[in-house]
Amino acid sequence: MSNFTISTTSNTIVSTLPEIPNHIMEEIRSFGFKTGSHVYGVTTPDSDIDFVMFPGYTRKVPAKYFTTGRSYDDSKTISIKGHYDGITINLILTETSETYTLWYRINTIMKLICNDKPDHFFDKEYRCNVHKFLRDNMDILNNFY
Repeated sequence: MSNFTISTTSNTIVSTLPEIPNHIMEEIRSFGFKTGSHVYGVTTPDSDIDFVMFPGYTRKVPAKYFTTGRSYDDSKTISIKGHYDGITINLILTETSETYTLWYRINTIMKLICNDKPDHFFDKEYRCNVHKFLRDNMDILNNFY
């Protein structure tokens, strides 16, 4: 990952990178799934679009279009950001198929919670806390899901 531009103020620096070309966006849609506020929650004009990427795609990511954002709590994923058509694209790169599957299952649970309690999902902090709880406790949830 050292080829990526490191940034903590992502949207400003992201907009200075070359725009992600159409063929790369097609790969992103093929090798990942959409998550975050565009799937559950409420979007704003500033909302980025999050994709969780299959592990094999991590090696194919062209660094010139992306800047690293952060590592998630589990240290098995890294978030990189780029932009396409004026929208910030956040790729969550997974290192293993187990991590990819974990994120997919959490995404499914988050959608169910959102459908059941939509008012709670207006609050991004609430969504992030639920997501973190699920990541931290998925081994327990595996017995029920």
